[in-house]
This record gives sequence, C-alpha cells and structure tokens, in this order.
Amino acid sequence: MTTVIPRIQRRSSNTSTGFHSSSNLGSLVQPQSDSPSASRQESRHMVAGHGEQGQSEHEPAAAGGKVEEEAPGEKTIRQKIWEGLDDPSSSRLAYWFSISVLSLILLSCTAFVVETIPSMCCGRYDDVWERIETVCVAVFTFEYLSRFIVVPTNSENEGLLSTTELSGFKPELMTRLRFFIRPLNAVDFAAIFPFYLQYLAPGDTGGTTSFLRVIRLARVFRLFKLSKYSQGMWLLSATMVRSWRALGMLGFFMLISVVLFSSVMYFVERGDYFFCTPEAVAQDLCLESEIGNRTEGQGLEHCQAWAEERYGFPLKCCWGEGWYVSQDANGDGCVDKSQFESIVATAWWCVVTMTTVGYGDVLVHTTLGKVVATATMLSGILILALPITVIGSNFNLEYERTVQEENLRREMEEMQQEQLEAEAEAE
Repeated sequence: MTTVIPRIQRRSSNTSTGFHSSSNLGSLVQPQSDSPSASRQESRHMVAGHGEQGQSEHEPAAAGGKVEEEAPGEKTIRQKIWEGLDDPSSSRLAYWFSISVLSLILLSCTAFVVETIPSMCCGRYDDVWERIETVCVAVFTFEYLSRFIVVPTNSENEGLLSTTELSGFKPELMTRLRFFIRPLNAVDFAAIFPFYLQYLAPGDTGGTTSFLRVIRLARVFRLFKLSKYSQGMWLLSATMVRSWRALGMLGFFMLISVVLFSSVMYFVERGDYFFCTPEAVAQDLCLESEIGNRTEGQGLEHCQAWAEERYGFPLKCCWGEGWYVSQDANGDGCVDKSQFESIVATAWWCVVTMTTVGYGDVLVHTTLGKVVATATMLSGILILALPITVIGSNFNLEYERTVQEENLRREMEEMQQEQLEAEAEAE
C-alpha cells in the first residue's frame, strides 16, 4: 500500500533527486510502512526502477503518442539555466543568486518604507532612493526576462493552454502564455512594470503627480516576491486552498449576520429625522437648495423644542438635514447627528463588533441597542470560531505533509547517492 502525497513547493521539471514530475502539482509516493528498513527498501526500489517507468501521468504525450525521454543527467543548456533560476537548490550558483534577489527585495521594500520618513523624503535623498530603485528593478527585470526566455515547454503543461507537442512555434507560444498568467509570475511583472510605466506619463501636472503616487504604491507588490523563497508562504497558500470551503462558509455567514444585525441596529439607534423647510432656511439652519418634499420626520425648526423636551436643554440641529439623537456629547450646543444614519453605515459598526475589534468610534446609547450589540458580539465569536478551527486543522495537515515530503526527498537522495557509489565501485 502506498500513500500519494501532493507536492507543495516542487517546481523543477527534472530535478537531480530522481523525482519524476513535470510540474509543481506532481506527487511523491511514500510507503505506509512504519519500518525504517521497509521504507528504505521501497525507496531503493523506486530509485532503481525510475528509468524503467512508463509515461508519467503528469507528462504530456508527444505527437504520435510517444514520449521524448531524456537520459538521466543529460540536460540542455536551457534546462540548466531554467533550474538555476527556478530552483535555488539545483546548484551553489543558483543558491547565491536567489539569496541576492531576496536581499534586493528586502532592500527595495525597506527603501520604500524609509523614504516616507519626513527627514528622508521630499527631495533630501531622492537621488539615493532612485539609484536603489534602478538597481533593484534592473536585477528583477533580468530575472523575469531570463525565466521568460528559457522556460521549458513541459513546464506547467496543463489546463486550457496545454499542448501535446514539446517543440515548435505553438508549444513555445503556449509555454510563455502559461508563464505569464501564473500568479507568482504576475506578481514579478507587477513589481517591475510600474517603474517603466512612470516614464510613459505625460508632462508634470497635478493629475500626473497623483498617477505617479499610485504607481509608486504598486512597488509594495514586491513583498509577494518573497513567497517564491519562503516555504512558509507556500504552506500558507496550500492551507488556504485546502480551506476554501471553510472560508466560503465564513464569508457567507458573516454576510448574513452583518445584514441582519445592521438592519436591526439601524432601526433601534437611528434617532429622529429632521429636514429642511422654508422656516428652517429663515433661521439659517439649512440652505434653500436643500428644501424638498419629505414623507418622514419634521422640519429643522422643531429640532430645538424636540431636544429640550428629550434632553432638557435648548439645543439646535446645526448639521443640516439628517438623523439626530437627543444628546450633545461634545458640549458644542448642537444636537449630535446619528452615527447609524443608514444600514450601510451601520455595517461598519457591525463588522468591527463581530470581529471583537471594537474601535469605539461608533457608540450605542439606548438600552435596546446595547442588547442588540451584545447579541452581535456573541454571534461574531461563534461564527468566527468554527471555520477558524477547520483552517487551523488544515494547516497542521499541510505542515505534516510538508515534513513527510522533505524526509522522503532526503531519503531518496541518500538512496540515489548509494546507488551511484555502488555503480562506481563496480566499475
């Protein structure tokens, strides 16, 4: 019996460890036996019989139904360059190149943050930041274009853009289209494209300045380039993909709860509505352009009497037409405008309350409103707790699979090394 373990981070199409896979969605086979010797023997059998395996279920068939097999250890220059750029473990040079790119990513993000400090911005050190930006973008562009040029035709050969041929114009075109739309490659493109786009902007105008600010903000996407060099990011991504049902359930119940509690709280806490009338215009409480036909509420000229009856002091409605509550929190002599003036505005309070954040920028004043707020808090805890538990469990499963995959990879490398040493001694 064997257990198929999905590969999480394997991206090379032909690694030196003897794994037979053409995409990062390949699989490894791990023996279920708990005996170390049995596991070692089965791993030895897998390495020894690797050359006798038939067509892999993950490799596309060539024209005529035949697979173009490559002798172990024989790689083209294109494959070597691709492995060096895509797999840091393929060679020492690839390792140090990935370290250099990683360092430049951190340097670029650090410069993006530091240049916003008042003592560092606004023309004081712009030449320094521009030089750092130029060097980083030049290296990122070199990496992206190099990978775009040498990407092998059997890389990620699946989906709508897959081909059965491995050579020719069509396979090369489809390969580059697949490369361009891959999420991580799209992040790499977004990290360098704004730098070149800003030179295409027209003259120095107010609109151009705002446009350039947005372009510079796009540099923050370079943080996502770290995911290619972090196994933890791959593990988190795999967990989110595995937990999509739980996340969908969380979003669905949150949406229902927000609409429900926001609607109830709106009708409980909205207060009284006052609108503009000619009499209110005469008292400078609103503008003449705000006069209109209203079917609910009363004129702003009645607000002072209403507040005195409710609050005990002669307060005015100083903020024009809208919903008001009978209190003066800041002591400015004006009735406070309601913070729950619509269901949409109340939805912000509902989300903050259900997630137990509680900013305190929107307050509940009535007794019935506090009862509804209590129910909202308790519901939020229950709604968030159940899906998060599922996500945590999936994270543990993915972590265990990652550890098992790494252990199996090391064991197979040892088996292959022993086989090579035995063949060398036999010769």
